[in-house]
Amino acid sequence: IAVLLLGERLTGATTLGVALLLVAVTGLAAQERRAEA
Repeated sequence: IAVLLLGERLTGATTLGVALLLVAVTGLAAQERRAEA
């Protein structure tokens, strides 16, 4: 059970990390587009 719980936490952390990374990349891309416009 402990292993499954740890796995769920790790998966949640990874999902959150990927989501934050996507937000950061999208934000940088938006800033670059605004700078070019």
